Amino acid sequence: MNPFATKLLRIVTSVPVITLMLLGCAEIFMRSFNIPSTFGYRSSDSWQISDRLAYCLKTVPDVTIVGSSLMLPLNQDGSGAHFYTGMRTPYLTELMSKASGEPIECLNLATGRQTVAEAYLIEKAVSARKRYPKVLIYGLILREFVDEYYAGEWRGESFGAVAPYAPADLQSVGKIYSNRGMLDFLFSHYLYLYRDRSAIRNFLSANTKDFLDLMPLDMPYSRMYNFVQKPQHRGLLFERLTPQNMEAMMHEVNKRNPQNVRDTFRQHFTSMHAYPPRNAWKMQHHYLKSLAELCDEKEVLLVLVNMPISKEFQAIAPKGSYEGFQQWLDELSQKWGFFLIDLAFDPDFTEDRFKDGLHLDYEGSRILARKIVKALERDYPTILRTMAEEARERKSRQR
Repeated sequence: MNPFATKLLRIVTSVPVITLMLLGCAEIFMRSFNIPSTFGYRSSDSWQISDRLAYCLKTVPDVTIVGSSLMLPLNQDGSGAHFYTGMRTPYLTELMSKASGEPIECLNLATGRQTVAEAYLIEKAVSARKRYPKVLIYGLILREFVDEYYAGEWRGESFGAVAPYAPADLQSVGKIYSNRGMLDFLFSHYLYLYRDRSAIRNFLSANTKDFLDLMPLDMPYSRMYNFVQKPQHRGLLFERLTPQNMEAMMHEVNKRNPQNVRDTFRQHFTSMHAYPPRNAWKMQHHYLKSLAELCDEKEVLLVLVNMPISKEFQAIAPKGSYEGFQQWLDELSQKWGFFLIDLAFDPDFTEDRFKDGLHLDYEGSRILARKIVKALERDYPTILRTMAEEARERKSRQR
């Protein structure tokens, strides 16, 4: 073998080069599909928004929905199924189709605890293509603006999952509120190994805990059973809380121990409202303004729904908080030009329509769908006409 070939072989078989090759193969492998969720481990895409975004970009529906888990009840059927795993809104879609006179296609891109930052990135990803939905329905509540844990946008449960789909141009990166958020966005956009670092940790952690729990430890690891998180042998580790596992668990919990869910959310709201927000309000205000500007630029009709929650949970916040939030949204709608549907104090959402104080049951979700469409018919017929135009254009493309 000549000296050049020997030197080349030595370089190719060196530890740094082999390491880079293995990392490259792992990067390609991670980009192929959501491997951790497929095998039952929680990943950076813990709400499987990547699959729904990819489907949205491929099919281009007429209407998209964003928001937190408060919008997920629109997916569910009479038994409560598809709350966590669905992306269709059958009853709302049916009502919008009747009201517009055309068969509307609607896709739900809501995720658990979705922040305004994540909603902005989702719309940025969807509207970056040549064709995109021209109506966006966004359901939110006061929580999105006062939860200090999400004052760092990178902590959002779907921030890293959405980042690879949003364009990483100077304009988009410049809209990221914090420096840490900007870096996390860029790393997650270009490097799936970075984006899915938590999935690798969850895989190793879950299997280690399962193995150690077979031994006579003084205390087992913390697991969730009946929606109660505590050291116990039965139940789900946090590392295995995927939408499919949550769907199955919640189906049982809502039948047997629904009070556990309510108590957990009440504790979260109590701790969240214990102190006034410091940074969360500024950051989410920034992203809501950015979303309104993006929709205006892309000629997307933004419909913002001030969502109902139970009076019990409203009472946890400092007095006048929800009334002030209601007034603030009304002022912003006039200033920024989005369409506001205010259901925060609607009397038809009685206490028994909430499964756990926050999320609507099946009948409550049907009331929500009727309220949204009725408001569109009464106050914003332009939106229904836009839906109909989009539906006709979509059908012409499919011919």
